[in-house]
Amino acid sequence: MDVFWSTPPVTRTLVALTCAQSVLVFAGVLNPYLILFSPNLLFKFPPQIWRLCTSFMMTGPKWSFFFDLYHMHNFGSGLEKDSPRFSGPGDFFTYVVFVGTVILSVL
Repeated sequence: MDVFWSTPPVTRTLVALTCAQSVLVFAGVLNPYLILFSPNLLFKFPPQIWRLCTSFMMTGPKWSFFFDLYHMHNFGSGLEKDSPRFSGPGDFFTYVVFVGTVILSVL
């Protein structure tokens, strides 16, 4: 638990949410159709806003689950702690949101 709580907050939250969502989908508790990004379902009434975030928080099955979470933790915490570009309190979060927005705008 010490490793988890010593991880920077944005990376810790992303890794925990990705782990939880992937476990729920692979266990059959959560329907994978509910997490995919679909503009048709995003812009209907009522809007399904969670699709903007959940499409990024899915890992692959088997060994990919562990490797995806490990690399997300390793590179995310490295960027959030040691990068001179992300020195402000919300810089890494802003970067993650910006990259996600760019990826979704291309789709």
